[in-house]
Amino acid sequence: MKITLSAAGSAGVRRCAVGERLRVVLVTPGDAESDTRAAMALARTLRDGGMEVVLTAAGPTPDQIVRTALQEDAGAIGFPEGAPDAASAVRRLLAERDAADVAVVVAGADAGPGILDELRAAVARATAP
Repeated sequence: MKITLSAAGSAGVRRCAVGERLRVVLVTPGDAESDTRAAMALARTLRDGGMEVVLTAAGPTPDQIVRTALQEDAGAIGFPEGAPDAASAVRRLLAERDAADVAVVVAGADAGPGILDELRAAVARATAP
């Protein structure tokens, strides 16, 4: 399992109350069937782990991803492993919009259940004062 986490901390406003479900915007990177299958598999893992998942349409721009995350009041944005450029652009846009408390997570297609703890830890770091 390969997981890369990044969360530029700020005085976060998106704090999950005890028992509140974490909302994750999960990015479907492209139109390829394998991209969609990988995103759906990760979405099921997150959902089964008690998280709310908002799955994007295929191939959104970084601006669309950030707008979706802000509109959905997401605590995290998840990317598949092959999207480091888009993840970097999203981190920059979040910082520009004073929303660096949204964690950005890049996970491999085989992330498995371990992603749940890693995602919660990334959100906790991003929202720490």
